[in-house]
Amino acid sequence: MKSHRLSAILVALFAFAMVVHGRIYEERVYFTPGDICANYGNLLSPLRDNLLKASIELRGTATAHRSEVEIFWQYDSVLQTSTHRACFTFIEASDDIYGNSKPNVEVTVDGAHCCTIDKGIASIGGFNTIALEFDFEKHSLSILAGSSQLSAATSIPLPEGTKSIAFGMQKPDKWEIDMVVEAFLPDESVALQTGYTPQSIQSILGTNSAAPAGYWRYLDRDCNPDYARLGGYYTLAIVPDSVPDRYLIIYLDGASTQADRWHTGMLKGILSATAFQNHYNLVWYDSTFTPHSAECSATLEQMSLLRLDFPLLKASIRLEALPLWDR
Repeated sequence: MKSHRLSAILVALFAFAMVVHGRIYEERVYFTPGDICANYGNLLSPLRDNLLKASIELRGTATAHRSEVEIFWQYDSVLQTSTHRACFTFIEASDDIYGNSKPNVEVTVDGAHCCTIDKGIASIGGFNTIALEFDFEKHSLSILAGSSQLSAATSIPLPEGTKSIAFGMQKPDKWEIDMVVEAFLPDESVALQTGYTPQSIQSILGTNSAAPAGYWRYLDRDCNPDYARLGGYYTLAIVPDSVPDRYLIIYLDGASTQADRWHTGMLKGILSATAFQNHYNLVWYDSTFTPHSAECSATLEQMSLLRLDFPLLKASIRLEALPLWDR
């Protein structure tokens, strides 16, 4: 039986591997050897949707001069028609007359040879980690392996439009598994999609543009850069919600931080009326899609200025009203 100290070392190695390659995941799922043995040939966990990145890492030891482990994955819920496979074959053979060994790992993806990893691989009985990392923004799959640290071996393209995945494993051949980790980074921007379009917003505001409903554009700010920085010079629309006395702030344009992930029609904030005239409670989604609501508020000034206050962040932003015909 392996000691708790060894388990702690393995967890630390997995965490180290995920950080040094610059990929920070929000969800990690750890599997013990018992978990894995009970699920050979099946998915280890349910399909995850709307992802930016995903990875699976396996750490274990080869117990023979030739051993294999296979990871499979699927992009949708139809296992029979969408399964892809990566096979890692550990080979250790003498490479000179003195019998010195040179371990390497041969990798095939969907039956085709992909790469050979011959640097940083431990010999029989030593721990090695193999990993698949999926970047759904760049449409690439990276293959990594190593003993003390992971090294990227190669990268291959992924089908465009793919943002869902689930992993599984086949029973390994002469490979003793110690731990498997799945990691996922969801695309938070998906939750902020509203379905509003410039045309639908124009139609709504054409019949209901009483402040604060209307079009608004960034005017100025008062921010302490040690606490908060402006994510863009926004143009926004505010439309009445189906909930009485509530308004949705819809992003139209102007993001500078993560501009490629902000699209017209996404939810930028929510205004909820209070007992005080022209004063609203505010929920604001910053440039990283993180909601802020604690002590946040919005105030209409002279019906043509909207001030957004974030006291805990020592920041305020003013927006100026735009005529409908400016849009």
